Amino acid sequence: MISVLKVNLYGHVIGYIGKDPNGDKMVFEYDPEFIKAPDFEPSPVVMPTRKVPYYFPELIHSSFRGLPGLIADSLPDHYGTQVIKEYFESLGIDHQTIGPLDMLGYIGKRAFGALEYTPQVQQISQTEDIGIGIFKLWDESRRVLLKEDKQQFSRGVELVYQFGSTAGGARVKAAVLFNQKTREFRVEGQKKGAGSGYFPWLLKFDGLSKESSGQPLPYGRMEYVYSLMAKAAGLDVPESSYCEEPSGLFHFMVKRFDRKLDTNGKDRYEKVHMQTFSAIRHFDHNLQQVHDYDSFFKTCQAMTRDHTQIQEAFRRMVFNTLSHNYDDHTKNLAFLMDQDGQWCISPAYDNVFTSKKGWSSQGHQMTIAGKALDINRDDLIKMIEPYGVSDVYEIIEQVREAVSLWPILAQEFEIKARFPDYAEMVGKKLKQVDTP
Repeated sequence: MISVLKVNLYGHVIGYIGKDPNGDKMVFEYDPEFIKAPDFEPSPVVMPTRKVPYYFPELIHSSFRGLPGLIADSLPDHYGTQVIKEYFESLGIDHQTIGPLDMLGYIGKRAFGALEYTPQVQQISQTEDIGIGIFKLWDESRRVLLKEDKQQFSRGVELVYQFGSTAGGARVKAAVLFNQKTREFRVEGQKKGAGSGYFPWLLKFDGLSKESSGQPLPYGRMEYVYSLMAKAAGLDVPESSYCEEPSGLFHFMVKRFDRKLDTNGKDRYEKVHMQTFSAIRHFDHNLQQVHDYDSFFKTCQAMTRDHTQIQEAFRRMVFNTLSHNYDDHTKNLAFLMDQDGQWCISPAYDNVFTSKKGWSSQGHQMTIAGKALDINRDDLIKMIEPYGVSDVYEIIEQVREAVSLWPILAQEFEIKARFPDYAEMVGKKLKQVDTP
């Protein structure tokens, strides 16, 4: 299996990631040529450029799997990992022998963000971009998730290997090309251009979970409504859309912010370097109530040196509080770096309602003024006071008004009609956290 990978970013070989031949630790070393005159710092907090290799043995028993955060961010989460394991199983390779370097080699040049890994594991058939319908995307993903009908599965699974293996998060997703005018989808193959009118989007499937058995659930509709509330609250959010089927399935879609249109051609796009807050600081996102929003504010200040970015970070915290979003762990906040090395906060993503059950029963994943539950306005203001943001009351009020749109939007997008108990439960929870 793979022992060393070359890491590329913005046309530079920035370094190499491999396993120490004398042990199990992962070692990253910056390329000597890149060190001579780096145009940017890919990971400025915990991995600034230097000649001495980096290794982090403390990350072995964590979500990083022993990799430095810079690299671990490229690994998929639950569903994407399952897809990759299915791919290797189809080749007769025991998935238990597949390590993180093998996964990175499989992902190759398809990672979220702009990092690329070579040599790339031999992929499925080299294709042009493939046109495909929403049901085909959904059905092939279902086959992977449920491991149904292996013979039919093997004929269509190549598509899933292409669109389902890189996305983060636990829900079943597809990284696709989408034409907003024609409402058509393509599965990205080897073609470098987006094609006329197509751009990379992330599609979150409805009805693909153990609890749904193929039936509609309220979460896609809820996340779309939350994207509208976040926009009304003044957050920087990516463009969102949805695809609704006659069956009632409602697939949420978000335009990828780790891609941008190439200024030299409207039908081509460029990659954007992205690092989650988790990767930047080596904060394990699986640890609850260990990290806080003040650490996020400090990181924003150090990386961007832009006061407006602190204001945006504060607005995110307020929205997560008033919208009852406990899924605010360190991997759901991120930074983007352009080719000049300038950092900014990424658009807000994974804006969702969380019920107080299971993992979320303890409240916010990152604490606010030392608290994970029962956050009030004084707590919010106390957090931001050291940073000199002057319009905190106006921000809180704008967010409060945006969150109060829930009943109207829940009715408009049929959450109330199709899932009345869910709509009522969300409404009650939002009122409970409403600040005076």
